[in-house]
Amino acid sequence: MADLSSILSSNSQLDSLIAQYRASLRTQQVGRYEDKKINLTARSNAVTELQTKLKSLWTTTKDLAKTGTSSLFQAFSAVSSQTSVLTASASSGSSVGTHAVQVSQLAKADAMVSARFTSAGTTIASAEMTAEEQTAGQATRQFRVLENGVVKSTVDVTLTAGESNSSVLTKVAAAINQSTETSSVMSASVVSISSTESKLVLTSKSTGASHAVSLEDVSGTLLDNLGWSDSVVSGRSAVSSSTTPDDPLNAPGGYLYSSTSLLDSMFTVDGIAIRRETNAINDVLTGVSFDLKSVQQPADSPVNIAVTVDRDKVKSRVEKFMTDFNAVIEYLNLKTSFDKETGKGQILAGDPSFVGMRTSLKEAVYSVVNGVSSGNPKLLAEIGITLDRQGKLSISDSTKFTDALQYDVGKVEQLFSASDGIAVRMNTYLESMVGTNGSIVSRKDSLTAQLKSVNEQITRVTERINKQVDRFRDDFVKAQALVATYTQQQAMVTNLLTSYF
Repeated sequence: MADLSSILSSNSQLDSLIAQYRASLRTQQVGRYEDKKINLTARSNAVTELQTKLKSLWTTTKDLAKTGTSSLFQAFSAVSSQTSVLTASASSGSSVGTHAVQVSQLAKADAMVSARFTSAGTTIASAEMTAEEQTAGQATRQFRVLENGVVKSTVDVTLTAGESNSSVLTKVAAAINQSTETSSVMSASVVSISSTESKLVLTSKSTGASHAVSLEDVSGTLLDNLGWSDSVVSGRSAVSSSTTPDDPLNAPGGYLYSSTSLLDSMFTVDGIAIRRETNAINDVLTGVSFDLKSVQQPADSPVNIAVTVDRDKVKSRVEKFMTDFNAVIEYLNLKTSFDKETGKGQILAGDPSFVGMRTSLKEAVYSVVNGVSSGNPKLLAEIGITLDRQGKLSISDSTKFTDALQYDVGKVEQLFSASDGIAVRMNTYLESMVGTNGSIVSRKDSLTAQLKSVNEQITRVTERINKQVDRFRDDFVKAQALVATYTQQQAMVTNLLTSYF
């Protein structure tokens, strides 16, 4: 080790000495706080992770405790015997059973088709515009759009002298599609039926008789010249089968469906005749929806819709509860364990709060449920679920569990959601743990406060050490100055003695 004089004369050795001094002080004065901080941080992290697992379990048990149509045990499936005719699905509130459906008519969108026109011809504009308008070069026409006889909007179309039929049809389609009010009722498109001929097609946006569409002129006779005269529209005449173009009077346009009654879907459910405006049916069988796909002949066999309990879905929900429960128990087992050979325990070992939590959780799931109906299962073991030696849940009898879901899922539901059901008890306990004022929340807050206090102590002690080290350095700097002065004086004396002798 360097002697004092060499240290006093060397800044690098002084810095090294001060660093050692600082480290020694930290070991003596801060070390115990650092150890406490490490322990508190580990405990805080363990409690945080446990809190997360408990919250996940709480979310699951809250769902399992729901009753009525909100119950997770009210999981049903609906299967169609002929998916080409209809498809079906079921939701909560359904009832197990089979229903016979016969589809005689699908709901359709209303459709109006104009007369046939030569695309490059000018018959529409020529017939519609007066001589004065032809000379002026343009004219504006108005017509109304109606849905189920109610006026929805008025549409303006400006025609140009000599304008082609294709251009006029395109303008009418654009005027309809670009109007917010009109486009919510119908859509318009120009259909090229050949390389030289076109038609205008209007289609209602919704199916059903109440969405039947019609038009009426406000100014001019543009609709007449498109093949939609008042008589055609009011009588819902069918589109002319004539292939003669540019003759809206003798080969007029018309409707694809001559009666609004053809726009509704028609079917029977268990022999009861039903009419709807859509093919998506959700208001006939409680909890069951079905989509009509095709029409059947009178002699065809009805489509059967079989509504059953969706055992797989219910099973997955119970298994989710078991998984979340086991995750908590497994974590508690790990963090409260004690190794007798080494004499060391995990971070939560010996803490009565967490050891007691494990016991309380097991009691909540395995105690008798008295709130069930007479004859219903009162224990999880009665539906094939048991606790193993580690306190984790498992399906020990899959046959018993499957049968419970197969034959009366309501009994399983009661086991969880009765007044003292497993899920209800778990909810009460877990709320006391991880709810707003739960004990786990309080423990986490306490650990956070303790960590804050320890960090503040470390800061205060560190500041005190820094001041002590600074004083130490100052004393050494002063000593260095004295040594320098002494060395200088010694050199002067030596020089004097040398000059005399």
